[in-house]
Amino acid sequence: MSTMSESVIQNSPQEVFAVLSQSTSPLCMIDDRLDYDAFCSALAMKYILKREYGIDLRLTYVSTIPDYFLTILSEFIDPLSIEVGKSPTEIDFSKHDLVLYLDSAELLKPARFELYKLPEGMHTVNIDHHVASNSLFAGYNIVRETPATCALLYELFAELDIDIDKTVAALLLLGLLDDTQLFSISDVRTVDLKIASHLLGICDCLLFDFVRKLTWNISPEVALIRKIAYKNLVIDIDDRVAYTHISLKDLNDFHVDPEFQSTVSISDEIKVFDGIDLAFTIKEKSMGEGVYTVSIRSRNPDYDASEIASHVGGGGHTMAAGGQMRGVESIETAIENILGLIDKYRKDHNLV
Repeated sequence: MSTMSESVIQNSPQEVFAVLSQSTSPLCMIDDRLDYDAFCSALAMKYILKREYGIDLRLTYVSTIPDYFLTILSEFIDPLSIEVGKSPTEIDFSKHDLVLYLDSAELLKPARFELYKLPEGMHTVNIDHHVASNSLFAGYNIVRETPATCALLYELFAELDIDIDKTVAALLLLGLLDDTQLFSISDVRTVDLKIASHLLGICDCLLFDFVRKLTWNISPEVALIRKIAYKNLVIDIDDRVAYTHISLKDLNDFHVDPEFQSTVSISDEIKVFDGIDLAFTIKEKSMGEGVYTVSIRSRNPDYDASEIASHVGGGGHTMAAGGQMRGVESIETAIENILGLIDKYRKDHNLV
């Protein structure tokens, strides 16, 4: 796959928004994760481009979106403008003059790593906060070390004197709160608390209102997935690692749709056990095809989850990362692969 690369460096907000403002038919393929930061940043940009420049940003998503997720988004903006179940491999890119990537560290992430080809000369814009794993793959790039892409958009709007009204504030705050796990991750800066305070003031509502939306909307399927994860949980105190797996057979046995997505991270839940450095979850994605996703969480700053994930085509942050394995013969082999990468990391960094 190729694009015309206007630059291989970071661009200024003025350069990026000049390109966006001149587009007549832009497209944003939302990252494949069911993630409020990805969705809220996309919806906020759609709203801003329409309000500021009269431009309609087309939004697509590769899978379906659960009702509970849509219900929360619909309290702030109409999410039905998102075209669901639309793989980038099915999109006619000739109808667009620009592709905007938000909260995606890699070009193939919105397509779940399926190959697709952009026309020669297509403008591409990449706005993201995954500094460790983003390769500045687009023609125009703004990649900064912030705990959420929504926090990055807040900074860009402020630098460009773009007004943040109540709708935009609510979207940015929701994405920021979710991606920082309510400000509990190591990437949170003092300024992020100030950003949240400012956004709350614009929304004229309580922090509790947003916390309730994010934490009181767990579907029954999540309880079943948790049951599977804890059934398969291994806590290896000697090796200081906790891990679990979720197979398609498990999901079938518990009557959970394999396509069901949740904002709840099992790896975040099992990283809390005392005496471990790392936690990870392996999930089977396609029966008999050897495709598995991995979610890795570190609770020790000496262990960079994104570096480990980079060996399986992934990335993310120091304390939270993920990737995907293909052509792996079994879920047991997938687990052994990750354990092997952890062992190699320890040896390479003198942590043995």
